[in-house]
Amino acid sequence: MESLREVLADYSDKQLLDEYYKRLGDYTEEAQKVLEEEIARRNIDMKAAEADVQKEAAKTAGVLAPGAVVKREDFCPLELVFSKTDILTANAILRDSKVPYYIEENSETKQAEGLETFKIFVYKDAAPHAVELIEEHFSQGPDGRYILRDTDIIGRLKSFSFYDITFSPAAASEILDVSFSAGENGALAMLAQALLNEAEQIEEEQQRVVFFYDSLEPLISKLEGKDGFTRTDFLAILELCQIYCEDERYDPVLNQTVSSILSFFLE
Repeated sequence: MESLREVLADYSDKQLLDEYYKRLGDYTEEAQKVLEEEIARRNIDMKAAEADVQKEAAKTAGVLAPGAVVKREDFCPLELVFSKTDILTANAILRDSKVPYYIEENSETKQAEGLETFKIFVYKDAAPHAVELIEEHFSQGPDGRYILRDTDIIGRLKSFSFYDITFSPAAASEILDVSFSAGENGALAMLAQALLNEAEQIEEEQQRVVFFYDSLEPLISKLEGKDGFTRTDFLAILELCQIYCEDERYDPVLNQTVSSILSFFLE
């Protein structure tokens, strides 16, 4: 047994736990005792280790063997639906997991409300893990849709590229039928004024060009209730929020403003 003790002493904690949880039955009763003594000597938290094992097991639950045949009834829908923009994020999340799934357009909301939403159907045995993955990034909205959590909205904002958005001069100047709440107006006006004063500093610190500097004063005027908003104003707002989203002056009320404008451009 001394040789076994020496071997186990060289194992990492993970290797030791793998032996305990996956190959304990291969050990004699005396060897099992040696293994348990080594685990006790290291003061390994077995409750936490068991939780990790269960979590790993959940990830592989419902994973299909290569060539396995499944039927439509083997899948169940997630509770809520996704917008056209959010389904791209959800698809990326599940694509990187081992959860079998498929996506369908939700004809019910399209017929009733004219909204384009999507359902995700997951393999029933993998449904708990799929829900866990989705709810790490989405919360349940009041309108029967999953909505991105604030941290994910900021992530999408940071990755937004102004170079990808193009429209005609006529579209750029078109007045859109949209308004913001008093809280949004105040938060945006404050950031716009800050950027007017700090543009040169921002460009130096963040190593970026302030694309919509010339739009800031007209935007402030519109936020005070003069005239309506255009697509160019929307881009200026996104730029404001992209620049200040990690600044203490950034008001979280703007996260949903950002989400709506991103959806406007990306959908």
